[in-house]
Amino acid sequence: MTFDVLAVLEILIGTSDDAPSWVEVVPWAAFVAGVIALAVAGWNQLEARRDRRRTLYSEAYRAALEWIELYYRVRRRDPENPHELVGLFHAAQESINYHEGWISTESPVLGRAYNAFVEKVKSAARPLIQEAWSEPPCNPEDGLELPDHQHPNVDEAKRQFLTDVSDHLSLDHGRRANLNARYPPPPTKES
Repeated sequence: MTFDVLAVLEILIGTSDDAPSWVEVVPWAAFVAGVIALAVAGWNQLEARRDRRRTLYSEAYRAALEWIELYYRVRRRDPENPHELVGLFHAAQESINYHEGWISTESPVLGRAYNAFVEKVKSAARPLIQEAWSEPPCNPEDGLELPDHQHPNVDEAKRQFLTDVSDHLSLDHGRRANLNARYPPPPTKES
């Protein structure tokens, strides 16, 4: 027996005399409904996974950029309690370590991209943070702007990491291959 969509429609609207019986149509309808339900469930699962990854990657991005904020914290530190900043540095590094590990389990290549991003952010901030520690803190009464001070420039590093995340999440295999080419695995050591 062949399944004819027009025959099913004629049955539904009641215009066919030689239409197949409901016994013949119902199994097909159940099969089609099952396939559609599985497809929708699969799509929802894929989207939930992508949303979870987006959240992880955005939190990792924020964690890396907290290092820049530490520069401003050092500039505006409380001269009576400069050691409170040690806790902030510790928390920032702990967050970076967490995200480095978690991203590496999700995707080793994106883990390498995140490590490169973190290194660029820290490299831009490190000399400025060291300089800020050697100078007296800014006076809060002078406002929030830091006159006559440099600001860490990590715009290119931010753009690159966001491109890397976008390539990783893309369904385009070419973009994912480009990501793999940008961050190849380190050479293995032979014993």
